[in-house]
This record gives sequence, C-alpha cells and structure tokens, in this order.
Amino acid sequence: MNIWIISSSILIGCVICYPLFKYMYKAVFSNAPEFDGGYKKVLKRDAAEDFVRAHGSRDSTVNSFVFANVFVLLLPLIPSCFIAVPVYFFITWLSVIIST
Repeated sequence: MNIWIISSSILIGCVICYPLFKYMYKAVFSNAPEFDGGYKKVLKRDAAEDFVRAHGSRDSTVNSFVFANVFVLLLPLIPSCFIAVPVYFFITWLSVIIST
C-alpha cells in the first residue's frame, strides 16, 4: 500500500463530497443564532437556559452539544471514504498500467 495513493484517494473523495462538508458546516454554525433569536422572539425566554434546565447540568449539556456538532461535521467523511476506495483501486490500476 502506497501512502501517497491512499491520501490522494481520500483527498479526491473529500473534494467530490465538498458540498456535503459545506452544507453540514453551514447547518451547524449558521442555524444556531437564528434558532436562538426565533426562540426568544416567540417564547420570550433564552433557549440555552431552557435547554440546560431540561437536560441537567451545564457541563454534561455542553459536552453532549459539542459531541453532536463534531459528529455532524465529521459525518460527510463516510461517503467520501466510500468514494475513496474505488478511486484508490483505479489509481493503483493506472500506476500498474503506466509502469509496464
């Protein structure tokens, strides 16, 4: 296994799945302020305080919130790795064809 072929295959998979990464990032970082503002306008209360009151201590709530956001941001790696496997075999096949 050549590490350069593996890394280039993963990079190609990530480039192909770039819209997934972009929209997941946008969903995590742009919707939170809009949701909080809408929540305050409708219910006249702070969304973060209601969430903490409903789910326990602040530390466990923050940890679970960060874990959920990191999981959502890393989720597009799954389809990019599915794309990287055939790309790896294709690049390996091309290198064998070119070297002969």
